[in-house]
Amino acid sequence: MKKINKKSAALLVHRQGYWAYDTALVCEQLSFKYLKFFDTLKAPGQDLNPYHLEPADQVDIVYIASHSFRYILKTSTKNEQAVVDMIRKYCNQVILIDGWDSFDLSVEPQTVELVDKVLKTNGVYRDMDLYNWKVGCDYPGVNWTQKITPKSYTYSPTQLNKVHLAYPCFLGILPGVRNKLRWIKTNNAILKNSFRFTVESLFDLLRKKMLVNLKPNELLHFLGDLGHYQRYELLRLLTENNIAGKYGVFRVLRRIAGTPNWRDMELDESKYNEIVTFLQSNDLIMEKKNRILYLLEQLNYWVSLSPTGFGELCFRHGEALSLKRLLICQDLSHVKIRFPFENGKNVIYTDPGFENLLEIVSAIQKDPEKYDPIRQSGFDAWNDWVKDYQNVLTKSLVKFD
Repeated sequence: MKKINKKSAALLVHRQGYWAYDTALVCEQLSFKYLKFFDTLKAPGQDLNPYHLEPADQVDIVYIASHSFRYILKTSTKNEQAVVDMIRKYCNQVILIDGWDSFDLSVEPQTVELVDKVLKTNGVYRDMDLYNWKVGCDYPGVNWTQKITPKSYTYSPTQLNKVHLAYPCFLGILPGVRNKLRWIKTNNAILKNSFRFTVESLFDLLRKKMLVNLKPNELLHFLGDLGHYQRYELLRLLTENNIAGKYGVFRVLRRIAGTPNWRDMELDESKYNEIVTFLQSNDLIMEKKNRILYLLEQLNYWVSLSPTGFGELCFRHGEALSLKRLLICQDLSHVKIRFPFENGKNVIYTDPGFENLLEIVSAIQKDPEKYDPIRQSGFDAWNDWVKDYQNVLTKSLVKFD
C-alpha cells in the first residue's frame, strides 16, 4: 500500500455536529491536531477542541470554520485581523471553510482578504461576479442568477480568485464517512459505534444489490423540515393540484430562509401561524422516522423531490441517487459542484420557482418507466462518485483544483 504523506492541520471550530466541518476530518491526506494556541481564544465555557484531538504547537494548515469564527469573535477582545495574524505564527497557511449552506458567501470582503483561501462547500458560482449580487436561496423572491440588487459591498477580482470549490453536503451520507466521524466524535463508544456501522453496512449492501431494483408503486416523495419559504410554496402547489404521493414536513422552523431578514430575526408570528394552519389542515406535518426507515419509504416512489432548504443542495440529492430514484431539483446549471449532475441524463431540473414542475410531474405520471434511463444513470454516477470520495476531499482541502 502506498504511504500517504499527510499534512498536519488544525480546525478552529467551537462545536462538533455541523456537516461542513465534521466532514473535513475524514480526509486521509490530513492529520488533524488541536493547535494549543487556540486556548488563548477561548471564552469561559467554550470548548475549541470538541473532537478531543491531540495537541500540537505547530501545523501546516489551519482551517477556520466560518460559523465558529463569527461565534468566537463575538466573545473575544481581539478583532479578526489580530486573530488571523496570531494564527499565522503557528502554521504555513490559513484557510477558511465557508460552511454556509447556500451557494452565497457568508464572509465579507475584509475577511476574504485576511486568509489565503476560502473553500466554499456545496458549490461555487460559474459567474463569480454573482457574489456581488443578492441572488440565490438566501434572499426573498426567486432570483438565482439575475443581477438586479447589488450587495452593500463588493469583492475584488483578487478576492474572488481566493474562492475554491469544496465538497457537497451529501458526501456526509456515505456509510464510510459516517462511520469514521462516529469514531472521531465518540471514540470511546465501541459497542454503539460497531453496532451502527454493522447495521448501516448491511443496509448499504442490500440497497446496492436488491432494494434499488424494487419497482415503485407511488409517484412522488418529499419530506423534510420547513426551513425555506419555497418549501411552503411547493407544498401548496402540490396540494392544490392534487399531486399523488407523500409530501410534507417534520417541523416548521422559526427562522425560514427566503424571508426578509431571516438571518437576524424569527418569522413574523402571523405568517408562522398561517403556514402551520395550512400544513395542519392538510395533514402535512408528519412524524420523523429513523434514517433507515426514511430511506426505505423513499423506495416506494418513482420521484424524489429535493427543493431548496437553507441551501440549494441537501442530503436528499444524494439519497435519491443512491436509491436509484428519479431526482428532481431546482436548476443547478449556474453552479460548479463536485458531482457530475447533468440535466436530462442523471437528474431533472425544474425552474427555481417551480414554474414547470407540474408539467414535468404530469409527464412522469403518464409513463414513469420512460425515465428509467435517467434513474439508472443517476445511480451509476453515484456509485462511481462514492468510490472516489477521498479524491473529492483531497481536491477540496489539499489540492484546490
